[in-house]
Amino acid sequence: LSNNYPLPEMDQDGCLICPEEYVATQPSQHETRDSFLSMVAVDCEMCYTALGLELTRATFLSRAGDPLYDEFVVPPRPVTDHNTRHSGITPQMLQGCTNTL
Repeated sequence: LSNNYPLPEMDQDGCLICPEEYVATQPSQHETRDSFLSMVAVDCEMCYTALGLELTRATFLSRAGDPLYDEFVVPPRPVTDHNTRHSGITPQMLQGCTNTL
């Protein structure tokens, strides 16, 4: 709301609706075994390589905001710019990291 992003509304059938230029992800019709996984937030930090933007950190949070996964990732190509000004990732943070995709 602070950036004038539209918030989806729910119709009488339980479907999410948004303005025409937006697409709402509809709720799952299946019950989840674990209610804490009914919603997961994902954040990725990216760096620059010869290919362009590549993943350097992946974070997943539960609905309650608890970390489910938070790891640095070494891109398959050499990093040309850690994109620190946006990602907060520094070369020192990736030292010793062996996680790859």
